[in-house]
Amino acid sequence: MRILWFTGAIMPDVKDYYGWGDVRGTGSWMGALLESLKGIPELELGVATAQPNCPESRLKIDGVEYFVVKQQSQKFRRSLFPVDNSPVYLKKCADIVDDYNPDLIHVHGTERFYAELMSKEKVRCPLVISIQGIMDSYSEWYRYFGKLSVKDIFNITKYNSIKFSGLLWELRVAKQQAARERLYFKKGKYFFGRTDWDKAYIDYFNENAKYFKIGEALRKPFWQRQWKLDKCKRHRIIFTNTKLPRKGTELLLDAVIRLKQLYPDIELILIGSPGSGGYGNYMNRRINDLGETVKSRGEMNADEIGDELCNAHVFISASYIDNSPNSLGEAQIVGMPVIASYTGGVPSMVKDGETGLLFPTGDVPLLVSKIKSIFENDELANKLGENAMQTAKKRHDPDRIVSDLLTAYEEIILDAIK
Repeated sequence: MRILWFTGAIMPDVKDYYGWGDVRGTGSWMGALLESLKGIPELELGVATAQPNCPESRLKIDGVEYFVVKQQSQKFRRSLFPVDNSPVYLKKCADIVDDYNPDLIHVHGTERFYAELMSKEKVRCPLVISIQGIMDSYSEWYRYFGKLSVKDIFNITKYNSIKFSGLLWELRVAKQQAARERLYFKKGKYFFGRTDWDKAYIDYFNENAKYFKIGEALRKPFWQRQWKLDKCKRHRIIFTNTKLPRKGTELLLDAVIRLKQLYPDIELILIGSPGSGGYGNYMNRRINDLGETVKSRGEMNADEIGDELCNAHVFISASYIDNSPNSLGEAQIVGMPVIASYTGGVPSMVKDGETGLLFPTGDVPLLVSKIKSIFENDELANKLGENAMQTAKKRHDPDRIVSDLLTAYEEIILDAIK
C-alpha cells in the first residue's frame, strides 16, 4: 500500500536534516503519527509539503520519502490575491503525485490548496482529507477576534494594515480559505475526522461522503509524564497557545485579575509567543500590566511543555472555537485537571464533571467559578485528572490509531476500484 501525504507543516525528519530545530512550525500530531507508521511492512509512505523560504528538495529519511515544494514569500501575495492555490504550485504537487504513483493521497487539513488535486484531470487515485480545523467556522468575525472590541481591532491593526499584514488581512485570507474549504466539503468523497462537530460539518455539506473516525497521535513526552497534585505549584494556571485572538488568552487574563484578589500567589503560565505586530504588542502590554503574575515562557519543545504541565495546578483552554486542540489532549494524558470552553469539537474530548470542566464560550465569571472549584477541591482535581488520563490514553492510543488508519486506507482504495 503506497500512500502520499500532503501536509501544511514540515515534518520533524526534514527539520532535523536542515537543522531547524523541533519548535519550528506546527503539526506535532502529524509527526507523532508518522513515527508510529514507520517500519510497517505493508506501507510505503511519502510526505509532500509546499512552504515559503524552504529549499526545494526530495529526501529519503528513515524509510520515508519527503518532497518539499519551494514557494515564494506569501506575505504580500496572500494579502492581495486569492490564497496560495497558485497553478504553479498545484502543478508541482501534481507532478509529485505522478512521480510517486501512490494508491491513495492523504491531505492533512483543508487550510491549504492540496485538496484541489481531487480534480480528475490532476490525479487518478483516490484522495482523503483529514479535517483539522474548520475555516468556515474559524473565520466568523465574532470567533476570529474573540473578545477584542472594534476599537481594539482598529488600534491593533491600523499600522499593520498598510503593510498588508495584521489581523484584518489575515481574516481576509481566512475567509478565502473558508470559501475554498466549503467546495472541498461538497466535492470530496472521503474524510477523516474525530469529533461530533467535524462529522456534523461533513454531513451538512455532503450527505454522500464517507466519514472515518481516526484519533490523533500525541508526542511521546506527554505519555511519559504524570501530574501529581502534591508536586504541582498550587494556584498556577497554564495555557499553551497564545498567538491568536480566537484562542481566548484575554479571557484568562481577565479571570486572573479577578482571582488575584482571592489568591495573591496566583500565576498564569503562557507557553508560545503572542507573536509580533499589533496583536502581539497588544498582548504583551496586557501581560506586562500584570507583572510577575503572568509569565510568558515563549516557544517550548514537548519535553519542556510536559514539565510545565506537571508543575501547574490546572490547564485551561479558553478558545472561542476549536475542533480538538492537541494542547488539551496533552494536558489530559499527563493526568491533570482541565477546564475548557464549550465550543466546536471540545465536548467530544471533555465530559463536564468527569474528564474536565466546561464553561460557556467567553463567560469570564463562570470561568472564574470553575477555576475556584479546582483550587478549593482537591478531591475534584484528582478525580478529573485521573479520569481524563484514562480516557485520553484510549482516545490517543497509537496502536488503535494506526490500526484504524490502515483499515480506512484499505477500505478507501478498494472502494475507489469499484
